[in-house]
Amino acid sequence: MAVLPPGTLLQLMYLRERLGHKKPGRFIEIGPGSGEITQLLLDLGWTGQSYDLEAVTIERLQIRFVKEIEKGLYSAVNADYLSQPQQPGSADMVISCMVMEHLEDASESAFMRKSSEILSREGLIIGLVPSSPAHWGIEDDIAGHCRRYTRASIRELLAENEWQ
Repeated sequence: MAVLPPGTLLQLMYLRERLGHKKPGRFIEIGPGSGEITQLLLDLGWTGQSYDLEAVTIERLQIRFVKEIEKGLYSAVNADYLSQPQQPGSADMVISCMVMEHLEDASESAFMRKSSEILSREGLIIGLVPSSPAHWGIEDDIAGHCRRYTRASIRELLAENEWQ
């Protein structure tokens, strides 16, 4: 059994609570890491795809979720989400946890536009991001963060991209 960091456990608890009453559909996950959120989504009855730029990450996911892949419930793709063609309305949820803060401004906007295009009419985007720019630290520099968010900056990003 894997021992998960407290922040990951809290994310999973939050997502289970928020998604537990939502009808499962098709998800697109960007930056799946070790697949903890992927596992949660699959356990809740969702099907979908994860994108990551790191080939090793995708290889590990393909091993971890071999049964789901064989059943056609899931696929792990080694590619840039922004450059991959997607059908409009083809996803019921786009989820990225600790990803958007790595994107330059133009890519952040492109991420929002693409997600808007591929989401179904009642689609949902979930983006968990680091907050509190006042707490910027060496970890942010090492991790390659471009920003931390505030409630106001999230509201502004949503408004700029015509999200509610």
